Amino acid sequence: MPKFTRVDAHISMVKEKGGLRKLDSTLDEAISVSYPIDKPEEGEFPVLRTVLKREERFTLGGGRRTDYVAELGYDPVDESVNFYLQTAKFIYGAFGSCVTTGTSYAPAKTGTIDSGGGTKVLSVTGIVLTPDAHIGDMLEITVGDRVGNKYEIVDNDASTITVDINTPINIDADQFEIKTVPFLHHITHAKILPTFAMKFDMPDVLNDERILMDLLGIIIKSHELTIEQGGDAIQAVGIIGAKSIEGNPITNPAEPLDTPLKWGHLSELDLSYDGENPIRAEICDSITITTENDSEIKPVVGDFWSRHQKDGTVTDMFRLHYFPDSKLLYDLRNICIKDLVDDINLTLKLKETNCAGEDFGDYERYIKWVVTKMYVAEHPTGIPSKDDHEMGVDCTLMILPEGDIYVEAQDAYGLIHYEGSTPTPDGE
Repeated sequence: MPKFTRVDAHISMVKEKGGLRKLDSTLDEAISVSYPIDKPEEGEFPVLRTVLKREERFTLGGGRRTDYVAELGYDPVDESVNFYLQTAKFIYGAFGSCVTTGTSYAPAKTGTIDSGGGTKVLSVTGIVLTPDAHIGDMLEITVGDRVGNKYEIVDNDASTITVDINTPINIDADQFEIKTVPFLHHITHAKILPTFAMKFDMPDVLNDERILMDLLGIIIKSHELTIEQGGDAIQAVGIIGAKSIEGNPITNPAEPLDTPLKWGHLSELDLSYDGENPIRAEICDSITITTENDSEIKPVVGDFWSRHQKDGTVTDMFRLHYFPDSKLLYDLRNICIKDLVDDINLTLKLKETNCAGEDFGDYERYIKWVVTKMYVAEHPTGIPSKDDHEMGVDCTLMILPEGDIYVEAQDAYGLIHYEGSTPTPDGE
């Protein structure tokens, strides 16, 4: 009997660079490198793979038993999976846009690209490099034709820097700065969601077998984060995936070492309106943040798997369970939006300080939500019962059309874990 144990299994993920089901430029290419994701919640974890649809046909003259089994292609994966909250990677997947910045060295490490444009290996001058010291750092162009371009550094020696993708030809002679951890990620909503590929690697330790499967064309359809008093922050991640293929054996990435964030890491909870704070950390014991994308993946002509991405609307919702000590939100539920005298804004921050790392010192790791111009969508309107007084009530807030939401996250993970290096346009 196969013995596929949880201890030996690995799940990892990488952003697709060329679009849906395209890791690079070749459709349906197996993953050659992958990166860690947040830890799955304990319990059974499903292997996410597309399933072949079959239907029995009873044709004319075929008798009482089926005489034809029709194979109709593959349904996309559509699953919700729970993860602990360690990074903002899944939040980025659900929002769609990320801008990553790094931290300057002191003194700043700057130089000039001497040659290597059009390739991954850049010869550089004007900078002193210690071999392998900048793996995981970010090279940012500061002066020249490609100012603003950013690249993940995957290797370096005393005079060359290797990045993870081919650079444009006219990058030669541009000046750059190397940035390091901590990295700051500014996450906002995009019109088109990024797609990812997820690797499943499950060895059978008794029979020397191994399940290697890559799920391509993943869209994060929904993200629901629940933070409850005394518990872990849990992400319910809604995943749709286009096609599963046989994977290649690769070196699995190390598991993330970050402590899962929990209620005890809540450092800021500020719901404000007209100088008042009707919900504060001391009177709130549960927060649920939901992002729902009206997205789907559909088959196209000549393909049995899904290959067309369709992104529609997105809805953000905040539900806070609290113990009212004023009637402000009770009143706001029934006040016309045009009659609000001020904006309803929300700031929420989870942070862990003293994230010691042998290579980069101490920093503050955090995920912060900033929401402006909200409205009270749901709130109890009756006189609280005895149980309500003891158990609290739910308040649901949503964002007005003129409002905004963004997430700011600081961690040790660079470009390859989020939006990726700046791609070179086709034809250059």
